[in-house]
Amino acid sequence: MTHAVCFHLHCYQPERADPWLEVIEPEFSAFPYHDWNQLITAECYRPNTAAAVLASDKRLEESCNNFTIASFDVVRTLHSWLATNAQDVDFTIRAAARQAGGRPSGAALASPAIHAILPLAEPEDREILVAWGIADFKARFGFAPEGMWLPETAVDLDTLATLARLGIGFTVLMPQQARRVRAPGGAWLDVSEEKIDPSRAYFVSLPGGESMTVVFGHGPLSRELAFGDLLNDGAIFVSAIRAALAAGGDDELIALVTDGETYGHHHEFGEMALAWAARELRAEKVDVTNLGAWLTNHPATWEVQLVAPSSWSCAHGVERWRSDCGCTTGSQPGWNQSWRVPLREALDWLRGFLAEPVAASLRPLLGDPLAALVDYGVVLAGQEAPEAFVARLAGCPCSEAETSRILELLELERHLLSAFTSCGWFFADPTGIETLLSLRHAALVLDTAERVLGLDCATGFLDRLEAMGSNTDPALTGRDLWARFVEPHRLDARLIAAAFALEVAGGSAASSTQRGAWTVTAQDLETIAGRTRGTVLVEHAPTLRRTIVEVQSECTGFVGAVARSRLAGEELWRETTLADAGSDVIARVGAARVTGSANSSPLLALRCLTASLRTRQAEGDDAIVIGALVAGAAPMASRDLDAIGAALVVLRDASVSEEAATALNALRPLAEVASVSWPASGAECEKTSANH
Repeated sequence: MTHAVCFHLHCYQPERADPWLEVIEPEFSAFPYHDWNQLITAECYRPNTAAAVLASDKRLEESCNNFTIASFDVVRTLHSWLATNAQDVDFTIRAAARQAGGRPSGAALASPAIHAILPLAEPEDREILVAWGIADFKARFGFAPEGMWLPETAVDLDTLATLARLGIGFTVLMPQQARRVRAPGGAWLDVSEEKIDPSRAYFVSLPGGESMTVVFGHGPLSRELAFGDLLNDGAIFVSAIRAALAAGGDDELIALVTDGETYGHHHEFGEMALAWAARELRAEKVDVTNLGAWLTNHPATWEVQLVAPSSWSCAHGVERWRSDCGCTTGSQPGWNQSWRVPLREALDWLRGFLAEPVAASLRPLLGDPLAALVDYGVVLAGQEAPEAFVARLAGCPCSEAETSRILELLELERHLLSAFTSCGWFFADPTGIETLLSLRHAALVLDTAERVLGLDCATGFLDRLEAMGSNTDPALTGRDLWARFVEPHRLDARLIAAAFALEVAGGSAASSTQRGAWTVTAQDLETIAGRTRGTVLVEHAPTLRRTIVEVQSECTGFVGAVARSRLAGEELWRETTLADAGSDVIARVGAARVTGSANSSPLLALRCLTASLRTRQAEGDDAIVIGALVAGAAPMASRDLDAIGAALVVLRDASVSEEAATALNALRPLAEVASVSWPASGAECEKTSANH
């Protein structure tokens, strides 16, 4: 008798980066951390690389890298962030994917590059997303993936056929997704309503004669693990697993499938319970393994037919991502999710409207547009430089203009696919940051289509978005949401140049700077009598687009600055105030203005600003600078809350102008954390939620 247990950790965070900057803006709901990626890394991903195992007297007995005792997938949006911002975690995760001798351990599964619902995707898009996910996996782990996690485990036969065609051998589903099974040579048995035996692997026959292996998670245990209290006590956790093993037969597998964030974020110290349970089970001769290793010795012999389409987080198949089916997270009494329909329709229309124009523009130089898009994954994975990629596919060197145009169209497709991220439909209201980010990706697509293809997509898109109302304010239409939450975030080369000019005026920048995906370099910039003017070169790394922008800038008030910018040939200047810039720019300008140094710390600048507010009338810029300085100082120790609280109290009491009072509302989350009472306001703020 051989019993095996596999813990699968689906590690995922929604896309958080601003689509234009490709930088994550501060998320005050994650305070004292800069953003939710940083917070959940501290609570979950890093603790799981060295989970404490305690002795009976509570002393540390050993530590365990939980990624070595489990299966896992790390979705590209999260893994790319870890690789840059938590390299120790990234290194440990990548190491866990290999055995001591260097061969793949079977632990790591790939995932599509964007967390979209594949059964709702067009066939071409599905192939692109899977191919990009494979390319990203190869770049990070150094070998091809055997298995792939499907976003929300959403599946149908076409999705499995795409996986099989691209070399994927198995995936993971949940019991409610099985309809019927049969043994070799046997009759079909109904296993709907979770009656399937999840202790063996199954195969799905595909229309083209291929097959896909499926491992089913143990439904009751996985749910109790995710939403119950099993992780409160390692002994209780192990007892529940023992009971499940005893109820089964010989040579069986129990796969416990949950979000990776279950261990430490959703359940504090859950990583310790996992490590302790694995040790106890191994002491009882239970094989604690991973899916790839287990499947090597337990190939699928039984066949399964699936409920298709289906998923693990919607009782109605995949309706959660296109209709008001009743499945939601964070809903309040009287709310509905009818806004999902116009959001899906608007994005589907945009995708269909641009498909042929984009393909027609790519075809002359790259030949097959779909093949080029599928291959573009190597660029996104950092395995080939953009200009080398274009030259390789074109078969010859291309001009700067040709290269940039091709890359802009490829990036248009990336952002269009990003707009379909499943999180845009998952939660209760479209004013959540997840839905707003989908709309911002769509806005970037509209910008690119107009600039590169000369197409006006905005009218048709917003017409379809009109019906997307909000539960928080039923009077808002989709156009209102767009105007309030999307338009203010749109960026172009002029605004990037203006932000640089603000920094020059404030004394926090010199000849060049890099800001996310952009590089700005002064050309003939000069400052006379406190006023800066001249031209700058703005370069966009993903598309290699280069733009010359004329700028003017000067300081205003105590901490503020204003800039004007225009492109060559334009008569009118566009004005940009400090409030219009990103928090990174605001923090640098504010710190330099208030301390007189370009390199002062955010906390020092915060204390200086607090002192100045005690002797003068507050301005609108003071509020945005305080928020930006706090964001720039994150993560922060608890003692720093005193400095924040002091600054907020002074600003609250000193603020008398209407402009400053309006700006104060953005600081409400900081005031709550610092236990500072704050004036009531009817203005709305975006709400950021944790991973679901």
